[in-house]
Amino acid sequence: TLQPITLLAEDGSVVGPTAVLGQITVTEPESTGAAADSLGQIQSIPLLEFRQDRATAVPGDVVLLTFFWQRPSDAPLAQNFNLELHDANDAIGQTWMLPFTLPSYPPADWAVGTAVRGQHLLRLPAGLDSGSYQFVADEIVLGQIDITAPERVFEAVEMETAVNATFSQNDQ
Repeated sequence: TLQPITLLAEDGSVVGPTAVLGQITVTEPESTGAAADSLGQIQSIPLLEFRQDRATAVPGDVVLLTFFWQRPSDAPLAQNFNLELHDANDAIGQTWMLPFTLPSYPPADWAVGTAVRGQHLLRLPAGLDSGSYQFVADEIVLGQIDITAPERVFEAVEMETAVNATFSQNDQ
């Protein structure tokens, strides 16, 4: 955090209107250490590495997923990819349609061979049961997360009068 301060010269006069306090150097990201195509290709775009911020969660938690992509020599046509959450029986518990990075920076704009990081905050479905789940994209298992669901008790409330009415946004 930078806090604005008034810079004074030795004689007490104000130095300004600007002063150089330092510099910031922007560099290319360091190599992740992964070999190209180490995880495979998703929508014809090589996935170099995948990371997740936690190994355990409860239903409804937010999980941060990080993807390291590499721009292939051919211009990618895909803008998005499907990420699925599979349970231990390989049933799909949730599907997300995600951009590779920011929608304003599609894969076609990446320089050839460049490693690009994409991050996504995803909320796990609140109705998940306890168990091990896997993040899967284009049939590539990316990571595992263990879910511990609370015990749920749902009891139907008795109604004195049942009303068969449908509500929608168009009703006034």
